[in-house]
Amino acid sequence: MYRLCRPVKLSFYFMFFGLCVVTVVKLIIINQADTVRKRPIENDFVHPIEVGTSPTLVSTHLRTVGPTNVAMTSIQNYSSSFANLTRLNNKDLLEVILDDHLPESNWTNYKLNFSAKNELNYTFLITGEEICMKDDPYLLIIIPSEFGEVSRRDLLRKTWLRAATTNSWPKREIQNKIKFMFLFGTHSNVASEELKSLTKESILNNDIVMADFEDTYRNLTVKILVGLKWTIKYCSKVTYVLKCDMDTFINVPLMMEFLHYVQNNRSSDNFLIGLRHGYDKPPVVRDVHRWKVTETEYPLAYYPRYMYGHTYLLGRGSLDVLIAAAGSKPLIAPEDAFITGILPKLGGVLRLNAACFTMCCRQIFDCEVVWNKNVAITEIKNNERLERLWSNIAFNQCNNTISITEQT
Repeated sequence: MYRLCRPVKLSFYFMFFGLCVVTVVKLIIINQADTVRKRPIENDFVHPIEVGTSPTLVSTHLRTVGPTNVAMTSIQNYSSSFANLTRLNNKDLLEVILDDHLPESNWTNYKLNFSAKNELNYTFLITGEEICMKDDPYLLIIIPSEFGEVSRRDLLRKTWLRAATTNSWPKREIQNKIKFMFLFGTHSNVASEELKSLTKESILNNDIVMADFEDTYRNLTVKILVGLKWTIKYCSKVTYVLKCDMDTFINVPLMMEFLHYVQNNRSSDNFLIGLRHGYDKPPVVRDVHRWKVTETEYPLAYYPRYMYGHTYLLGRGSLDVLIAAAGSKPLIAPEDAFITGILPKLGGVLRLNAACFTMCCRQIFDCEVVWNKNVAITEIKNNERLERLWSNIAFNQCNNTISITEQT
């Protein structure tokens, strides 16, 4: 009987030993893979572009992102990520924007002889007065929106705007208070059901503001100025105001690191920060176009240098100055040129270029925000892509989905 059982016992021992070996090998492989995932990616950050760099040269500053079938890991230490991100080859992170392309005599003529009266006294149909009532936010995010963008608003609330409602980010807490609001005007052809729906959305989410100006692209300048007036009235103790578009994605922890850097290095809050427009001499469009501006509205051939309009930041001290300056000049259609170029120059608001702040006019890879290479990316038009981008952040991985931004 013993001899019969002996082979069985030996087989059992060999099987047990084999299972142990396989388990140990698997643990070693998993540990090595985890080590690779967690290892910071050195020297893989996009180097900022110098002020005045031609948009056609921007792509030469970029590293090639790896194969689409390779999942890479983001760096969860946002402080060190920001430190790496902002290496500027012995230059300051924030570069002061000057207007040496504008003859001083021409600008003085515009400043003194072209005037208008814009009181911007619009009525708030949905006041949103409770948005900042309970807490004084460190950052207020203003997002211009339209009636038909319901699904996108819901998706933004579920993704990166969760940082405002939950004070959290995947594997990260947000220490400063953030608030946001979706900003609306009116349309002559808006159905009463749409108004009722928007009112219900406002009651449910407490993040809607609506005023009675005509909401058209040509009135985008009015829309943003109304948002700034709302801020002064209902959210006056805010520290910073961020304007961003519906197709923009903000890396909120990296944004907060950026704001802390700014606060620690600026003694005044009378400034505006963004990515400077690529044109060294931003031309005024006179032809038939949605950006057309007549000589009676603005007589100069060039604008002051200004920021890309999809994402820019305002210090609290600049708001009253910009609104006051806007009250005395003809309002023109290109919102970014007027609010981040003309008005700051009129009012003496410091314009600061930060190359790491956002991007334009090149291919944009999802991995750039997942790997903390940029504070913001834009042109996220597709809801599925936004969901995928948020999932990649949540699961600490990404692929090379791209979009291309255009010079505007």
